[in-house]
Amino acid sequence: MRQFYYLALAAFFSLFDLAMLKLMPEAWLLDLSGQESSANFQRKKYKFIYYFWPLLLINFFLIAKIPGSLSPSFKLIKIIYSNFLILIGLVDAFYYIIPDQFTLVIASLGFFQGLKTESWKFLLASALGFFLLLIIFTLLMNRITKKETFGMGDIKLLSAIALNYGFINTVSILNRAILLALSYFIIKLLIKNKSWDEPLPFGPFIIMALLFKSLI
Repeated sequence: MRQFYYLALAAFFSLFDLAMLKLMPEAWLLDLSGQESSANFQRKKYKFIYYFWPLLLINFFLIAKIPGSLSPSFKLIKIIYSNFLILIGLVDAFYYIIPDQFTLVIASLGFFQGLKTESWKFLLASALGFFLLLIIFTLLMNRITKKETFGMGDIKLLSAIALNYGFINTVSILNRAILLALSYFIIKLLIKNKSWDEPLPFGPFIIMALLFKSLI
């Protein structure tokens, strides 16, 4: 009976994710730097069935992993948090952008969770420290490689994650995300003979690394 309940919840939130991907305001998906305007914006098409089943499986395991000792309201917050992460990964994969609205939700949930445990000062310092270090690192790497390393969306997302997990855990998540991205890109180069200059959205790999951490 419990598994059926988890499956029903997983199906609902998987449908929610795909509906949000299709119906979210166009303005959220535009590059705020002006590189892309609403005049030439096009929504990406996708086959529902190809995404529903993987999302159903991910949501099922994430829901089943939530400790039973938590209150129903806190369980719901955990599920919503996970699904905003999934949405961030989907949107970045499709549109090469991470909406600030979603990042703000992740940051807010981390901050309010910190208020409950009285660790908000440590978490806030972690987020600010991570943000500043990533800005400095990105500027240096961009100057050295003459290419964009981390986008501002990635930096803001990682800072929001630091507000939830602290500095050290976020470094671990970032390391895993880099390994995942490199592995994917090398495999893609070997199979499809792609160029190193081809852009690769990093957000999905951050989300995969974070969800993997949540599942183990």
